[in-house]
Amino acid sequence: MGRAAKTLTLFVKQLPAKESYAGLNKRLVAMTKLSDKAFAIMAVCPEAKKYYGVTVDEIRRGAYKFVWAFPIDRDKAQREGYDSQYVHGSIELDVEYPGCPYCKSSQFLFCSCGAVMCWHGQRVVKCPKCGQSGEVTAASSFDLHGGGF
Repeated sequence: MGRAAKTLTLFVKQLPAKESYAGLNKRLVAMTKLSDKAFAIMAVCPEAKKYYGVTVDEIRRGAYKFVWAFPIDRDKAQREGYDSQYVHGSIELDVEYPGCPYCKSSQFLFCSCGAVMCWHGQRVVKCPKCGQSGEVTAASSFDLHGGGF
């Protein structure tokens, strides 16, 4: 009949409204200081159909935070090695995290194929990487891998 439904995991944390990205070049932005364990991963905005990078930093062993998001070309991200890091643990958002540079969402889905994508409240989502659709479920621990797009 068809493929089995895939489960997509959800990370949701609402942040206070922030100034738009257009205003960022008009003022200095204080970014959280990064540790020497910080790395970047690729994410995709299904709404804009564009890729972006997310700076991830370790809080403690098994706990990570999303610190910053920035537009980036997929080829450049691969050259920079964004797919070279693999970690497992819990994720939270830094207070300075601006959300997706395209749709401004600070809510994420993590597909079992490794894709990280923006989420806008829909119950069923189609993964832009593997093409499978599935219902959204909550999880407290995730596998983060830098790329694969």
